Amino acid sequence: MNYFKRITIIIFVATLASSVALAQTTRGDIQGRVVDNEGVALPGVTVAVQSDVLATSKATVSDGDGVFKFLVLPPGTYSVSFTLPGYQAREQADMAVKIGSTTRIDVVMVPAFTNEVVVTSETPLVNTASTTIGVDLGSEFYGDLPTGRNYTSVAAVTPGAQADGAGQTFYGSTGSENAYYIDGANTTGVELGQQGKNLNFEFIDEVQVKSGSYNAQYGRATGSVISVITKSGGNEFHGDLFSYYDAADLQAGLDSAPAAGPVNGSFVQTDFTRADYGLDLGGYIVKDRLWFFAAYDRVDNQATLKVLQDFSSVIQGGSELDELVDQEISADLWAAKLTWRIAANQNLSGSVFGDPRTDVGVRPNRSNWTLAATPLNYTGETESGGFDYAFNYDGVLARTSHRVS
Repeated sequence: MNYFKRITIIIFVATLASSVALAQTTRGDIQGRVVDNEGVALPGVTVAVQSDVLATSKATVSDGDGVFKFLVLPPGTYSVSFTLPGYQAREQADMAVKIGSTTRIDVVMVPAFTNEVVVTSETPLVNTASTTIGVDLGSEFYGDLPTGRNYTSVAAVTPGAQADGAGQTFYGSTGSENAYYIDGANTTGVELGQQGKNLNFEFIDEVQVKSGSYNAQYGRATGSVISVITKSGGNEFHGDLFSYYDAADLQAGLDSAPAAGPVNGSFVQTDFTRADYGLDLGGYIVKDRLWFFAAYDRVDNQATLKVLQDFSSVIQGGSELDELVDQEISADLWAAKLTWRIAANQNLSGSVFGDPRTDVGVRPNRSNWTLAATPLNYTGETESGGFDYAFNYDGVLARTSHRVS
């Protein structure tokens, strides 16, 4: 009996160690050093950070070497202040904390003579602490861009990004070589290596694209790593009601387009409508302790497709079949997240997100076939999608960052 108990314990410990090794960080750090105008380290300086992504401000004191650290901070824009009796107060605003990176702030404080001096600056454009190539795209940036309602569409604005039949490509890699993470959970499609989860767009807070020189923790990818951080709520309630609608009647010049509309494999689209509507709400259950965010998005798309005799008819101007095929796509994109502030530097969060979808008419991945068969071979009803979840613990123990997913 004791033998089997030991085996069980060993398996549990090995599984836990594997989970830690495979965890992908969803937080960032602020670190730096405070010195006086002669370059001498200043201990005892009170350093405080504030941000809209924090429920309350955080503060620490510089050590004997003038060094201070704020670990496992949620991504966002921060304001950092420095105070010490006998010295002029300093403040640096608009300091960006990014996923899995360290923002460095080195400050020189001068003796106090008259009034308080407030100095503002921006995060340096070049991160000298990392060789990783990539960008962090916050909602305040992509919210003003005419992108599709998919986080891979946001990633398309990254330098070196193009598109192929498998998705977004970066610097020559194919769309099947990327890895996709949501709140640290790997959601890459296991069959083709493409995007495996269609996430509710209102649930997205930040998109990070690592296109080169990323750490070994982002293994099993030879292309880029696309990471999504979702919204967490806060000490104020925020919500949205949204609706999007598009149709062929609202687009100019469709009748004069080649082949009477956009070509998708062996089909020509002659008519379509796209509707997208829902709501989201974030706030607190227990102020300063427990926050929530939830979102729901209903997608209803319809299209009428004209069946081509074969794909060569598009290129060579060949004949088309008279048959029209209808396609209906409906999806329920839902997501929810709870964040529990256990202590000053201890946070536990859990998120769940789903994308159940039903296709009626032309089946998914069938519209690129050269048709040499009856509609029974490429039409029908298909159900896809599912749900995923992620649990994250972010904490600081003995001034060392630990994380388990």
